Amino acid sequence: MTVRGIRRARRTDDAIKRALFGALSKIVRREGFMNITLKGICKSSQVNHNSIYTHYGSFEGLLEEYAAHHDYWIEDVGKIVPGLSADPKEYYCSVAEFLINALYDSKEYQAILTWEVAEDNKITRQMAARREAVSQALMQHIGSTFAESGIDFAIISAVIVGGINYLLLRRERSPFFGVDFAGEDGRQRLIKAVCTMIYALFSAIENPLIMINGERVKW
Repeated sequence: MTVRGIRRARRTDDAIKRALFGALSKIVRREGFMNITLKGICKSSQVNHNSIYTHYGSFEGLLEEYAAHHDYWIEDVGKIVPGLSADPKEYYCSVAEFLINALYDSKEYQAILTWEVAEDNKITRQMAARREAVSQALMQHIGSTFAESGIDFAIISAVIVGGINYLLLRRERSPFFGVDFAGEDGRQRLIKAVCTMIYALFSAIENPLIMINGERVKW
């Protein structure tokens, strides 16, 4: 019973999840993951700790589900229909563009990647492992195109995705190689440049000879 004898309606599971995720987002956008406490989330969400343990098993379970929900690489790339394009390079460009836009638009996703780099714990290790599983699925879908090419598609993809993550996580610090990645012009230039690299990568299958130290060699 509440004051004046009015019984407060019991919140549904969805309402509890929205309250918790909303409270988490407020803190994550402002402070990141490393200062989140159970007490702070309970106070902000008006959800008691017993409800958190009932729905998520533990406070860590709540954080893991929240992080997975906002992790673009897990939540969205894993669901992109492989038949999005009959052309694998178009598919790869779409994945890269989605990644770039997610890093520009989602402070939660930015915070997840920052947390993963800054802190080694059970949740960050699990998130990294889940993201890697999605990456492997992506490699199976696209990488088979390069199977007999001699091109190390996995390493090149790691450089592309890792480069995107780094450039955009530090974009508020300063320009990089003269490019201001904090603005819309930087976003559009990055999307165009990454897709140009992807197209060049696929064209190397058709034209495998490249120049290294003045000599034409095969990839």
